[in-house]
Amino acid sequence: LTVWRTAPPRLPRPRVACRVAACAERTSGVRGDDAAASSSSKHACSVLVIGASGRTGKECVRECIKRGIPVRAGTRSGLFDVATVLGEDALAPTVVPWSRPIVEPVLVDVTKPGTVDDALVATMMMASEKGIFHENETNESQSDDTSPSLKTNTIVIFCATANSKGDPEAVDRFGLVNLAKACVFHGISRLVVVSGAGVTAPNRNSPAYAFLNRFGGRMDAKRLGEAEVLEVYSEFTKKWEEHFGGYTAVEDEGNVSGDPGNTTTNTTRNETNATGNTTNQTRNDTNRTRHETRDPESSYTILRPSGLVDTAGKGPGGLSICQNDLLAGFVSRQDVGACAVSAGLSQSAKNKSFEIYDTGTAALCATLSVSDILSDGTLRGVAAVVSGDAFRTLLQLTPLERASDKAVRQTNEKRLADLIGLERGGDTWEELFCGLE
Repeated sequence: LTVWRTAPPRLPRPRVACRVAACAERTSGVRGDDAAASSSSKHACSVLVIGASGRTGKECVRECIKRGIPVRAGTRSGLFDVATVLGEDALAPTVVPWSRPIVEPVLVDVTKPGTVDDALVATMMMASEKGIFHENETNESQSDDTSPSLKTNTIVIFCATANSKGDPEAVDRFGLVNLAKACVFHGISRLVVVSGAGVTAPNRNSPAYAFLNRFGGRMDAKRLGEAEVLEVYSEFTKKWEEHFGGYTAVEDEGNVSGDPGNTTTNTTRNETNATGNTTNQTRNDTNRTRHETRDPESSYTILRPSGLVDTAGKGPGGLSICQNDLLAGFVSRQDVGACAVSAGLSQSAKNKSFEIYDTGTAALCATLSVSDILSDGTLRGVAAVVSGDAFRTLLQLTPLERASDKAVRQTNEKRLADLIGLERGGDTWEELFCGLE
């Protein structure tokens, strides 16, 4: 009797899920029935945000709270207080009576692989423990009709970067690459990398690249990290296709667990179970059919914002995206957080890289100046004066402008106008992502 009075009754999981959905509905303003109507396949979903205490990382956590998605807030200290980091108004939707909170801190340091593995495993367990289901951005049932109606989506968002006194090689390169390898090993459905515009090799001569690279080779580390992440997933996809692409009778008896690196056959197991299990061959046939029509489990998305500002987000309708690291512009961290979560849930953003910025702020990445990436208006003005950009701007369209400078300016203006014509826009995130190459 004493225990009954002091301990609250434990609600069945369906009722807990309903309460979580109700909190998410109040926070986001989207009715659960409306969300369910957008897709026919439900997904148990959980998110790990690495670098959650940073200004961009916390916006990713905030977006997960708005959507009612359970999230692990990964920090090097293992601490994350929602009220302190996000404000008191963000605390209420994270707590549901008699259930675990939606936001849970976790210790993760990408320079320490053991903490990465522990954080990934903990995040993969979150959705099933909470009984929370999230509608994916697109209907995956069209591409995988043989899969169960319920899938587990674990999304990892990498927002970490070395601080001014840190080691970019350890964090932005090797830390990121080791995280990608761990995501492939654990079967994480999507790794979203929040990188930076102008980071690829063709833009190494831009003033912004040279400026940021003075801080311990930061841009070089990001560039190499991106390239090596692509190699990790390319090798994984290659092994997946080799293992599941063409089947023979011998291959069919092999591993169908989803690990493309393990080719040990089940011949011994089949012989052992031959007398007691007459459905083993049928199960193998089913697994073979499933994997023949199935894409690799793990994928990536690389998101390259630039000129991050701490202002209210404009939403997808006020943003533009471009590819091939050609254009950059200012963008709110709130929009970056929303974009990162949406991209992690979207099949259209699978294995894609793109830049995102406020519509009308595009600049060429190849000539990106320091003033084009600074969020503080005062600092932008100082940088423009120090770099000489302000003086050159004053001379434009005057007889004092040198002929060589005028020719370069006109060439860049034409190039910019041509690339702006390639921008993508849309009223929803899925419209922005649709058609990415």
